[in-house]
Amino acid sequence: MRRPPEARLPPHPLVSDLYSLRAGSWKSIHFGTLNYEMIPYQENKLAFASGRLHGIVQTYGKSGNLVLVFELRTETFGEIMLPKSSTKIRASER
Repeated sequence: MRRPPEARLPPHPLVSDLYSLRAGSWKSIHFGTLNYEMIPYQENKLAFASGRLHGIVQTYGKSGNLVLVFELRTETFGEIMLPKSSTKIRASER
């Protein structure tokens, strides 16, 4: 089930907790503002490739979805635009 547009949260600060095997501890990383609607964890099958986590997100104020990429080594985010044929996929669909 998809939330109606008025139920969406405005962009909000993004904080992620990472566990370091080397340090044996957790740390919080603050990334600024998140302008995406994340797919619920149980539905979003993240992919790990080349030291990066990839997940589909729905954008706020833009048409379509994209792949949000988190680079573990540099602890930075990037975006990969989906092809136009994939832009009608909703964040709530699997």
